[in-house]
Amino acid sequence: MTDAYARGVRRISVLPLFLTAGKHLRVDGPAIAERLRLTLPLLDLTILPPIGQDRRFAGFVRQVVEETAFASGRQVVEETAFASGAGRA
Repeated sequence: MTDAYARGVRRISVLPLFLTAGKHLRVDGPAIAERLRLTLPLLDLTILPPIGQDRRFAGFVRQVVEETAFASGRQVVEETAFASGAGRA
């Protein structure tokens, strides 16, 4: 971020590649963001919700699992791990 800031970027949005908002996002993330704001005072920094909270993410993971299983000649039979697939036959 400091390189982008040095090039004149003043607005940055960060998309955490985490499944949930665990300790790193709840505790470490805000502390890092605060240090950046102190170091780069004109920076407009937004920390977005983790990608795992996006409703489309479960569908994407399911698609990858199905394509990988198909490529290896296997069938996906367990759906309980996918929120969007719960209750489907």
